[in-house]
Amino acid sequence: MNDNNKNCDDNYKEEEIKLIIKYTKKSNLIINHFNQLKESVEAENKNIVIIGEDYKLEGTRKKISYMIVALQLILSGTVTCSDSVIYLTRNYIPRSFFDWTYKNKIIKVVSIFLIGNFINSIINNIQPFEIFYDEKLIWSGIKHNGRLIRPKELIKIIQKKILNIK
Repeated sequence: MNDNNKNCDDNYKEEEIKLIIKYTKKSNLIINHFNQLKESVEAENKNIVIIGEDYKLEGTRKKISYMIVALQLILSGTVTCSDSVIYLTRNYIPRSFFDWTYKNKIIKVVSIFLIGNFINSIINNIQPFEIFYDEKLIWSGIKHNGRLIRPKELIKIIQKKILNIK
């Protein structure tokens, strides 16, 4: 009977837990944190495999980013071609607006791009660090106000949410 139990133990393999962490690869701080988290969790638990993927800007943020770029181009075109635009829109936009933009055009065009790029950088520079298991989000740095997860915290989440250990 002892030999039988030994065979069962030899044949038993723990199920491999594959976690996908999506993070921005633009920040050295985030990259270093990912590497440390991967090393410490995988060293402590041989059945956990952590895979890193680049976080892609998706959905609403991506659309807003494109809209800002389009607005920048439209406004800078309006400022630089204000004479033509005055003729085309003479009944819709007050003449005083175009008189104001006609003076110091270069400053206004540069200002449009500086402000637009500043807003775009805020939208695009979010530092996500999200952990997925079976395509389900189990932890999000965005939902935790940008806080990065600690290795022991990740192991507790794995035990609680994946292995159902309390």
